[in-house]
Amino acid sequence: MHKDILLNKNLSLEKRLRRYFDYILLHYKRGKSWKKRHKKIVYGSTSIKNQEKKHQIYWKDLKRNCDVSTLRISHKLTGKNDIRIVPEEIFATDITPTLNIYNEGKFQGIKSIYTKWFGEHYFPKSLLHNIDGIFFNDDLQVVTNEEVLEILKDIQLPVVFKPNIYSNGGIGVEIVHSPKKLKKLVLKNENFVVQEVVEQHEFFKKFNPGSSNTIRVFLYRSVTTNELHILGMAMKTGRANSFVDNESAKGLVSRINEDGELDNFAFNKFAEKYEEHPDTDVKFTGKIPQYYKLVELSKRVAKKILYLRIIGLDVSLNSDGDWKVIEVNLGTQGTRFLQYAGQPFFGEFSDEVIEYVKENHWAKRLEG
Repeated sequence: MHKDILLNKNLSLEKRLRRYFDYILLHYKRGKSWKKRHKKIVYGSTSIKNQEKKHQIYWKDLKRNCDVSTLRISHKLTGKNDIRIVPEEIFATDITPTLNIYNEGKFQGIKSIYTKWFGEHYFPKSLLHNIDGIFFNDDLQVVTNEEVLEILKDIQLPVVFKPNIYSNGGIGVEIVHSPKKLKKLVLKNENFVVQEVVEQHEFFKKFNPGSSNTIRVFLYRSVTTNELHILGMAMKTGRANSFVDNESAKGLVSRINEDGELDNFAFNKFAEKYEEHPDTDVKFTGKIPQYYKLVELSKRVAKKILYLRIIGLDVSLNSDGDWKVIEVNLGTQGTRFLQYAGQPFFGEFSDEVIEYVKENHWAKRLEG
């Protein structure tokens, strides 16, 4: 890819050099972060050198001698070593910026516009918003500070307080039980949403009743047909004393197969494997309730997302058996949710993705 960028005759020399520098810098930053985490993971002792070579040949059009760490982790956890496993740094530096090239589409990930853009029945009820310092009610009508105080008096606790932008890893997300604390959060912060708490279904509650346990659904809009496909799903469960289920908060991930069954084990960010939840001793087994309704809802929501080809949804099943979308993820996705469990992120679409990224790489585009 380095040579393709530098020899791209469609761009001026100045632009080629600038794009090449941006590409090198992005690879350096991403590679450094992956290596730091991979150093904390102890690989299995089984040699898979022949498969590693095939893996590097498969991905050579995007990066020569790609990092084989993700393949090794997959092999360690599952015994599987599919050469289509996406090297994590290639996904972050080449694939995502190319398939989700239009940053304009990221506005669809702002939590305060979810109900207006997608339809309110897909999401938990919102009670109050703040967008760039301006307060809005549940119908996104501007309200005064005095009206905000009246709204706070009528809110039934507990509620969820979360940033409506930049909440990666669950940062800033918390459940609030105290009126005094809620008032303090609302009056001292900007860019947030206050939502009703989703009372989760017993199936998910049993793993950890104190956290919001959700399903991450990965979808892909094909570069050849523009059809939406579900690439895979994984259940996320939180740990004791944590409301969020994010990996960065020590959460666990268990892949869901295409029949809706859990994978019989879970893992954390550092590829530590668990057959049962370490805080509740509940085994990671069973079929996800209302699984096919989840498939249908995920596709309906994703169809409303414009410009972007890789989409992640965090979805929760409430106590009434209705699925609610907790978050729309339009940035870099957590490929390890599927790949650490042995499933290539793009699966049957891997070849078309490689070919498309090779020919339409973000660093070779005419715009920008």
